[in-house]
Amino acid sequence: MSVAAASLTWPRARLGEAMTAINTELRGVDELRTLANPAPDVIAGPPLDRWVQAGVHRLGLAVDAPDQRARGLSDLLPEASAIIARCLSAETEEGAYLVVVGPLPATSHTARVLTPNGAVYVDVSQLEHALFAANATQVVAELGLPRKQRLAAERAMRAALGGGALAEAWVIEDAAPTFWQRARRLGAARLLLTGLAGFIGQLALFSGAWGMVANGALQGRLESGTLWAFGLLLATMVGVRAVAGSALGRAVVLLSGLARERLLEGILRLDGGEIRARGVGQLLGTVLEVDSLELLARGGGPTLIWVVLDLVLGASLLALGAGGVIHFVLLVLWLVLLAWWLRGLQRRLTAWTDARLTVTHELVEAMVGHRTLVAQDQGLHLGHLHASLDEYQERSWLLDQAATKLTAILPRGWVVLGLLGLVPAFVDRGTSSAALATALGGVVLIWGAFRHLAEASPALTAAFVAWRNLRFLFSAAQRGVASSADVLAASPDEAAVGRRGLMVGRDVVFRYEGRPEAVLRGCNFSIRRHERVLLEGGSGGGKSTLGAILSGLRVPTSGVLLLGGFDHHAVGPQRWRQRSGGVPQFHDNHIFAGPLLFNLLLGRRWPPRQEDIAAADAVCRELGLGPLLDRMPAGLNQTVGDSGWQLSHGERSRVFVARSLLQRVDVRVFDESLAALDPETSLRVLQALLGRPEALVLIAHR
Repeated sequence: MSVAAASLTWPRARLGEAMTAINTELRGVDELRTLANPAPDVIAGPPLDRWVQAGVHRLGLAVDAPDQRARGLSDLLPEASAIIARCLSAETEEGAYLVVVGPLPATSHTARVLTPNGAVYVDVSQLEHALFAANATQVVAELGLPRKQRLAAERAMRAALGGGALAEAWVIEDAAPTFWQRARRLGAARLLLTGLAGFIGQLALFSGAWGMVANGALQGRLESGTLWAFGLLLATMVGVRAVAGSALGRAVVLLSGLARERLLEGILRLDGGEIRARGVGQLLGTVLEVDSLELLARGGGPTLIWVVLDLVLGASLLALGAGGVIHFVLLVLWLVLLAWWLRGLQRRLTAWTDARLTVTHELVEAMVGHRTLVAQDQGLHLGHLHASLDEYQERSWLLDQAATKLTAILPRGWVVLGLLGLVPAFVDRGTSSAALATALGGVVLIWGAFRHLAEASPALTAAFVAWRNLRFLFSAAQRGVASSADVLAASPDEAAVGRRGLMVGRDVVFRYEGRPEAVLRGCNFSIRRHERVLLEGGSGGGKSTLGAILSGLRVPTSGVLLLGGFDHHAVGPQRWRQRSGGVPQFHDNHIFAGPLLFNLLLGRRWPPRQEDIAAADAVCRELGLGPLLDRMPAGLNQTVGDSGWQLSHGERSRVFVARSLLQRVDVRVFDESLAALDPETSLRVLQALLGRPEALVLIAHR
C-alpha cells in the first residue's frame, strides 16, 4: 500500500482526532479527554506548532522536536511514543500528515501507522521516503544497489548530512505526571517486588539452615548430612540475596536518577525572584547536595532496605526464641536509643551542611565579585570566609565524633544486651535447644543489621539533610502549567481583542513576598495589536515589575489580567510566554557558554533548521552585528564564552534584543534594553523594533 493513499494520512483539519487516537494508543485505555480539531486559521508553521504543543499538554502528554540527525524512523521513535509528520511526498496534499507509533526496532521492516480508519502496518522504506527529504533517496537511487543496501546507504547519508528530515513534525510521548508514575513505568516497582520476594526466600532459607545446624549442635548430634544440607542452604541463600540485592540496588539507582530529573525540572521552573533571593553561591551549594542522594542510591538505600528486613526477621526470631518478651522489650529499648542517636547525628550533620553551604556561598560570591575588586584596585576580603571555615572545621569535628560513637557502640552494645537477655533461659534447664538456637539466631541477625546501619548512617542522614535543602526544587517541579483545556486549544477571542485589546489589565496589584506594601496598586491598561507603548518613570516606581507581569515572568497578586481575551489563570504561564516576551533589564539576562547561534535561538526550536539559521543571521545584521559575525572565525557557531565575556556590553545587549526578535510572540516588552547603546546604534535597534508588527512596550528611565 502506498503512503500516498489518502486513507493513510490525516488532513490538517482532523489533527485533533489524530492526537486523540495517539493518546488512546499510547495509554492503552480509552481516555475521557479528547481534543477538538484546529480552527481554520491554524495554518502550517508557528500557529500549528503552538496548537500542537497546547493540545499535547491538554491531553497530559509530552512533545519534543524530532532529532534532525536521525537516519530513519527507528531513531525518531523511542519507547511509548508516536510521531506526527507532514508527508513530503509529491503525491500527497500539502496538508497531509502521517501518524506513526513506536517503538520501532532498527531491524523492523514495517511500522504501525494510525489512520482515520484504524491502524495498519506499512513498509518502513515507504514511510521514510514520504517523510524524509528526497536528497538522499535520489542520490542512492542512481547507484542501483539492492534494497537492503539502498536503505542502509540512505540512512548513512541522512546521518552524515544532518538528516534533512521532517519539514514539520512532532514526537509525542506519554508523560507521567508524577514521580512515582514515572518510576513504575520504568520498572522500579517490579525491581522492588523482586527484592521483596528475594528477602522472603532468604528468610525461609536462613531459618531452615540455622534451625537445622543449631538444633543438631545443641543436642550433640551434628551429622555430615546436616552439614551438607546447611552448606547447600547457605549457598542458595547467597544466590537469592545477590539477585534480590541487585534488584533493590537497581531500583534505588533508578529512583535516584528520576530524582535528578525532577530536580532539573524544578530548577528550570524556579521563579526569577527565588533565584535572586538565594544567590549564586547558595544555589550552587544546594545543587551539590544532589551527590548525597547519589550516595544514598549507591550505598545507603539498599542497605537501609536490608536493615529493615533483617530487623523484622530478627525481631520475629526473638519473639519465638528462648528470650521471649524480655528479648523483644530489650530490642525496643535499643531501637529507642538508636533513634535518639540518629537524631543527634542528624542535628550535627544539619549544622555541618549549613556551615558548608555558607562557605560555598561566600567563596562563590567572592569569586564573582573579584573582577569588581580588581577594577577598584582592592584585594579580596577573606576575613568572613576564614571565620566560616573555622566554624565548618569545628562542626566537622563534632560530626565525626558522633558518627564514630554510633559506629562503635550500636552493634557491640546490642550483642551484650542480647546475651544478657538470654541469661534466664540458660539458667532454666527446661529451655529447649531449638528455642535457644532461635534466640541466638535473632541476636546475630540483628547485630548484623545494626552493624550495617551504623556503617550506612552517614549516607542516610546526609540524604535526609539533602532532601531538606532540595525539597523546594521538588516543589517547583510539581508546579504544573495548569491551564484550561479549551483555552489552550483555541485561538484568541478576536471579538474580545478588538473590543478591549490584546492584553488588558484591570486593578492589577502586585506585592513581593514578605513586603507589606504593594509595588503596583490599581494598575489599569489596555494594549492593542500593533500598538507602540512608551512607559517612563523614576527608579522604584514599578516599571520593571509591570514589564515582568506583561512578559509572564511574574503573576499579579490580584486583579484581572487578560491575554487574547482569556484570563491569565486559564492561559497558564507557559502559554503566556509563548504569546508575550521581550528583554528584561541587562542583569536579568544571560549568555550561555555555547555557540552564539544557540544563545540567539533560545526561544525557538533546537537543533535549528536552515531557515532558523538564516533568520538569526538576518536579525543580527539588521541590528548592526554584521561586523561581529564577519570577524568571528566560526560566525554564528562561534563560542562566545560564559556570560558572553568575549562580547562587549553593547554587543551583548543587541544579542538579547535579537533573541527576542527571533521569538514569535504577539507582545514584546523591552525594559531599558537600549540603555547600553550609543545614540546611532540605539536608533538602528529602535527602527528594527518598530518595523515588527507585534505590539511593543518600551520601558525607559525618566
